Amino acid sequence: MSDGVLYIASGEQYIKEATLSVNSVKNHMPDVETAIVTDDKINVSDSQFDTVLDLSKSYPHTGISTIQPGMSPFDRTLFLDSDTYITEPVYELFDVVESHDIAFTLSPGRKSVPGLPDPWIEFNTGVVAYSKSASMDRFFHEWQEVHEQLLNQEGIERNQPSFTHAIHNYEPDYFVLSREYNCRVPRHGYLAHDAKIVHGRCAEPLEQVANKLNTPQGRRVYKPTIDRKLQNHISVIENSRAYRLKRLAQMANDKYTKEGLKSLISDGSRFVWDTNKKS
Repeated sequence: MSDGVLYIASGEQYIKEATLSVNSVKNHMPDVETAIVTDDKINVSDSQFDTVLDLSKSYPHTGISTIQPGMSPFDRTLFLDSDTYITEPVYELFDVVESHDIAFTLSPGRKSVPGLPDPWIEFNTGVVAYSKSASMDRFFHEWQEVHEQLLNQEGIERNQPSFTHAIHNYEPDYFVLSREYNCRVPRHGYLAHDAKIVHGRCAEPLEQVANKLNTPQGRRVYKPTIDRKLQNHISVIENSRAYRLKRLAQMANDKYTKEGLKSLISDGSRFVWDTNKKS
C-alpha cells in the first residue's frame, strides 16, 4: 500500500509555494512519496516532487484545487494546499483513512453554507486525507458537479461550500481533525498542542510562523496582527492569568495541604493559598 502527499498548483507563485511546502514534508517524512499536478512541469523539474502529473483540465476559476477522481497515484493520500508547512511527521493521517474514507478540519471562519441547514458550516479543503476507492471517486465526482452548479447558479467560486455540500449529500465515512492539523494563519485560533500543519500566507515565512506558534507550550490562542506596512503577522497569547492562577491553586492544594499557609509567585503576581481558611 502506497502513501503519498499530493499538491495541485498552477502558476509560478503557487508552484513556488508548493515547492517550499514539499521541502518541509521531505524534511520530516523523507520516506513518503510526493506528487504535484500542474500545468508547468518546467518549474518543478528540479524540486523534491517524486511524481509530476499533467493538469489535464483547464480551470478558469479558483476551483483548481478541487480533487479529481483518480487524480492521486497513491492508495492513501494527504492532499495539501500549496501554502502549507509541516512542522513534524504526520504519518497518523494515513492511519486515519485506513478506517475512514476521508479526513479534514472545520473552516476557522465558521461560515454557513448556502442551501444547508444549521448547524452545518464549511469544512476546510486545504488539508484533506483520503483513501483510494471507487466510493471516493464517486464522492469527488459529486464534489465536481456541485462545484460547477454553485459556480453557474450562485457565482460561488470558492470550493469549500461545494465540498461541504458533497459531504452532506454523499455521506462518506469522514473524520474531523483537530486544529493542530490545519492551523490557519493569519486567523484567530486556539491550540492545545503543537501545530503540525500550518496553512496560510503571512509576511514572514511559514517556518517562522510555525516556530512562533509552537514555542509556547500548553493551551494558547493566536491572532493576526498588522504592522505599519499593512502586512499580516501572528501573535501568540499563552495561558491566561486566570487559568494560571487556577492551576497554581490546584498545585498548591495538592502539594501543601498538610503544611497550611503557602505562597506561590508566578509572572510577578503573588497568589496565596490558605488551606486553613474556613469556607
